[in-house]
Amino acid sequence: MKLVAGGIICIAIAVFFLYLYVTALRNDSRKQSWPTAEGAMIESSAERVVIGRESGSDNVRTLRGAWTNKVRYTYEVDGVKYTGDQISNNPMYDPVSDDPGEPSDSILAIKDRFPVDATVDVHYDPDEPDRSFLYFRPTGGKAVQLLIGAGFALIGVLLLVFGIKH
Repeated sequence: MKLVAGGIICIAIAVFFLYLYVTALRNDSRKQSWPTAEGAMIESSAERVVIGRESGSDNVRTLRGAWTNKVRYTYEVDGVKYTGDQISNNPMYDPVSDDPGEPSDSILAIKDRFPVDATVDVHYDPDEPDRSFLYFRPTGGKAVQLLIGAGFALIGVLLLVFGIKH
């Protein structure tokens, strides 16, 4: 009976990871097909930021200096002007430089790719044109989600089969 319960739990976990995988695929597909509008860069810089958190009474400090890009651009959709600040459709994967002294080459490359006053293609959400980004980047980790989901599914099926037979 424990094997059957373990199999059901594994299959539930597999369904969760496969759901994450399918959702990421759908979001990528939808965002990749967003229309574009001509835009103009109004800000492009490498910015020093503090990443981490500071805890109250324990005085736990995990703050550290880093570099990231700061961009702003304007674009127009159906006669309405918008301002955007997203580099890619997946800002979680945009470069962050851990070197507190100088920005990394990847940070400088983004700054050089989108200089102030440059004309850029802005991808915007046709349903909410104020949502935008400058370039498409596929969601990372999809293969990992698929492999984890498939692994749990396989283990779940094996546990169910052995649990039912014994």
